[in-house]
Amino acid sequence: MFAKRLLCEDLHFRRERPVNTLVYTQLIDNGAQFSRPFTGCIEDSLGRRPLHLAVACRQDETDILLLKAECSLYTPEYSSSLLQESLKGGRKFDHVTSRIIEALIDRHTRLLEWAMLMLPDAMESREQLQQHSISEREASKLIDTLTKWNCIVPPSLEVDRDGEGVYDTADLQGTIRLTSVLADKLWDGGFHRVDDYAPINKLTPLLQSWFIGDLDMISWFVKKGASPFSKSHEYLHCGLHLYAARLAYPGVYFIEAKNIPIHQELFQQLTERRDMWHDSCSCLCSSEGCTPISITFKQYHGFDHMPRHSAITKILRILHSKLLYQPEKYPDHIQQLLSAVTFEEMQLFHTCCCIGQLGQGHDWEPWQLRGRRRYSDQDVDVEFKRRLHSYNLKMLECRCSIVYKPLCALLDYTCKKKPADT
Repeated sequence: MFAKRLLCEDLHFRRERPVNTLVYTQLIDNGAQFSRPFTGCIEDSLGRRPLHLAVACRQDETDILLLKAECSLYTPEYSSSLLQESLKGGRKFDHVTSRIIEALIDRHTRLLEWAMLMLPDAMESREQLQQHSISEREASKLIDTLTKWNCIVPPSLEVDRDGEGVYDTADLQGTIRLTSVLADKLWDGGFHRVDDYAPINKLTPLLQSWFIGDLDMISWFVKKGASPFSKSHEYLHCGLHLYAARLAYPGVYFIEAKNIPIHQELFQQLTERRDMWHDSCSCLCSSEGCTPISITFKQYHGFDHMPRHSAITKILRILHSKLLYQPEKYPDHIQQLLSAVTFEEMQLFHTCCCIGQLGQGHDWEPWQLRGRRRYSDQDVDVEFKRRLHSYNLKMLECRCSIVYKPLCALLDYTCKKKPADT
């Protein structure tokens, strides 16, 4: 009872005053059951177990102690998985993450062995188990099958919430990051589902890696057989769209867009296929489907905090340096840029989707929009085309580099009569 009362304090206080390892040692020595499921389970007011709290507080020694005691690895609802929470600790915490991976592998292996032992010989599920190794996506179904057949499941084998994958790393701040070494350990332990779509955001692990700008893991997934040309189910966002959303919001991990890496080979592979440039959206900002250029502009919030010319200049330079704006190679990029800027300039309502906090696509909501001006459909179309025509005329007279021609048109710069591009 003391253990439950101790853990029921809010995690905010727990970060300030983490439970001493000695306390856990004494509790374990006195028979405290850290893995007991359901009623009587040791957890805090939000359903988090001791191991999750210890990992969140970065208590290395406590983490190892609780893993040895087979503390439940179960993930409560509305919380990061244990592996994700551990990865937030960064590279200095990898030794604990490695132990958690070992525990995950051991848990799934033992769950499979337990199912093989307990399920009736004639049951179809048992035959399937003999042919396939267990995965994190199927573990909860296996628990349900065992329960249906009145088989008792040991508390230490309690699984994470349904649908959580060990390779899922989508994160608003970009701080949940695997490494190839840790990923190899998961792969060698039998976790081979690298091309599944996560239920929470409809993205594969590869697409999630694009969203957090983890290009090393993208390469790793491709080597393991994941398709580099994957797209999300609902809005057909490819890696370029998700990467563009990260450029608009670098997050805590990168802080600034200039810190987000690029990979020539990966980008060339996608950019050379023209079907990768457009998603399934349809809006005046990008009528044939949103492009990485329009995604960056509509996700970028700098228009609220800096002068228009500064915001446009900043985005253009970012997109060009990260290979998403290449008018030298793809002249249509200029029109994509002009359309996106004109849309923002007119403060119109988007009718297509945006990319959410975990990389998922969802429809725009009124309170998410910067602009409040309303036009009739006819007025919008006429004014939009008029502005685009005006910008294109200005560019015809401009003798600047093709990369910066739109800046002259959009920002009313006086062209300095630089030599025309050859």
